[in-house]
Amino acid sequence: MLQLFLVVLLGTVSIAVQAADPVVKETQAASDAINPSALLVTDTPTTDLSKAATSQGVSTGQYMNLVLGLVAIIGFIFLVAWILRRVNGAPSASAGAMKIVGGLSLGNRDRVVLLQVGEQQILVGASPGNINLIHAFEEPAIEAPGSSQGSDFYQKLQASLNRGSQS
Repeated sequence: MLQLFLVVLLGTVSIAVQAADPVVKETQAASDAINPSALLVTDTPTTDLSKAATSQGVSTGQYMNLVLGLVAIIGFIFLVAWILRRVNGAPSASAGAMKIVGGLSLGNRDRVVLLQVGEQQILVGASPGNINLIHAFEEPAIEAPGSSQGSDFYQKLQASLNRGSQS
């Protein structure tokens, strides 16, 4: 579905660019003016298409049309991706209430993983085709990385912001 939409969109953009470009119009008019008998091999060409294409330079307005068209297409692609994410209900990175705090490999295929679920931490053993609960901690055993309260960066940032707002 998306591929079909992109093909149609690119086709309409190329038609619009051709319609707006005077060099393309002039070249098409020159190619339409060629009579069938002139297609035979002769020493002198009947129309000089290279002169028609290079006689007019590309103006700033044409560049602006090109840039605005590309920005519109890229913006439309992001809009469609945003709508699809909303419709499909894809979770965002910040919406997850479950995080992997840490893990340890015990062998080629076995691992022990510490999960943070809300305020509780759960230690599970994971092997191919099997996940077992080892222990559920009531209070966090270790602090989750990126938690805002224990991070040195967070504390330094808050101190500098407080210092800046007091001045």
